Amino acid sequence: MAVMKAKQFVDICIAIANSPTVYYSVSGGAWCKWNGSKWNMDCVCMIKGILWGFNFNKSASHGGAVYASNGVYDDNADQIMKRCTKVSTDFKNIKVGEILHMGGHVGVYIGNRQVVESTAAWNYCTQISTVDENGARHKGNNYCGYWQQHGELSYIDYEEEKSMKHKVSEVVEINGVYVSSMSTEKLTPKITKGTITKIVEGARNPYLLDNGNIGWVNDDCIVEPKPTDYKILYEEEVEKNKKLTEENSKLKEKIDKAIKDLS
Repeated sequence: MAVMKAKQFVDICIAIANSPTVYYSVSGGAWCKWNGSKWNMDCVCMIKGILWGFNFNKSASHGGAVYASNGVYDDNADQIMKRCTKVSTDFKNIKVGEILHMGGHVGVYIGNRQVVESTAAWNYCTQISTVDENGARHKGNNYCGYWQQHGELSYIDYEEEKSMKHKVSEVVEINGVYVSSMSTEKLTPKITKGTITKIVEGARNPYLLDNGNIGWVNDDCIVEPKPTDYKILYEEEVEKNKKLTEENSKLKEKIDKAIKDLS
């Protein structure tokens, strides 16, 4: 089962690359941990950390990630590549969010020939590099090996994003609720009606109800109103008119009788 949409996965990768980081192997701290000035990251722990719920929480042990959660295994770089499908060695066409792999190292393709990777190469941090159509890996004119293959990670949903069915301020009825936008455990809600106050596009459960007082929901939790049955409405209106006609007819008979009695 997919843990998140490709867009959300890529957005978090980019956010990490734009944050202060240090390559984990030389940082001396725990994976995905804030060491006081930077985030400790290595190539595969960044990917696993995101899938385990990393959310930039500096006070949490691993930035908010929970080890081995969401059904995501603790794989190394070579093992996680084995969980990819549609594996290819053709680098002319790469889907956003795909995993790029070379012996003992992985990165995430973010589009426009760019890759987010945590590496000791170049700047010893999580950074954005370039992949050429022949798989060459580089930053500017500084080349560093070749990616060998790429593929779709089984934990990521690569379907194209669809427009959100619901919007902020919409009042909805629900039959289930989740404790977070990424949770996979559907709970029975104590309150079955609420207002959408926030939307996180690409999340498993994108709609936040009542600022978190109810929880997070997805489209499957929201009870859609039944469509109007115009045939039934028509039949009801015909019946009303029939009764009204009968009542008018009886009233006319009474009036006619009263007029006759007076004459």
